[in-house]
Amino acid sequence: MSRRWKVFVVVLLLFLAPMSLNGYTYRYGLESRGFMSFSEMGFGVACPGIFRAYYQINDEWEVKFVSSYFPGENDSRKFNDPNVVIAEFERKARSRRLISAGDYSVLVLSRDENGSFLSTHYRLKAVYEQETLRKVSFNITHSLNYGPGNSSVLVDYVDIYRTYDIEETRCWQVLIGWFKPLLRKYLRDQLGKIPYPNPWEREPW
Repeated sequence: MSRRWKVFVVVLLLFLAPMSLNGYTYRYGLESRGFMSFSEMGFGVACPGIFRAYYQINDEWEVKFVSSYFPGENDSRKFNDPNVVIAEFERKARSRRLISAGDYSVLVLSRDENGSFLSTHYRLKAVYEQETLRKVSFNITHSLNYGPGNSSVLVDYVDIYRTYDIEETRCWQVLIGWFKPLLRKYLRDQLGKIPYPNPWEREPW
């Protein structure tokens, strides 16, 4: 697609997007437990094939902000899209179950890796309302393969718990995508109050 044609299409979308394009927003959270634990949270907008934007902040107050019109398939991972998380893990899963009840269904994926001293357990659950993705949880946990009291081996690990809450949107965010400061503020505001202490409030090591 030439640059001139792309500009024309984007201008047209600025008028039609709120009325005709369906997409979704997603709220992301990560908590970890174990050695050197950390946390992060984010908010994203996806109008597949047209527009994507994502804002993330961690407990060190490091910020990630990305946005793109007409993003390529290879760019999907950088937006931390829950559908991409499901698709990537589904290719590696050793177990797959689908549980249905009324309008809802739950996809359960799992995989285990057993090492000499530590086993790693991957578990993903995706909740759908009819065909619409509503919630994802993806956990990476560990278990020891030996008795710590009977060995001099010391194994450090971190268990990670990730969640995504997804809602439908009419893609009006396409209208503000060109103005980065406004888009960034919108995404940041969707997170609400940041629960992490400011860097200057932390105890020194």
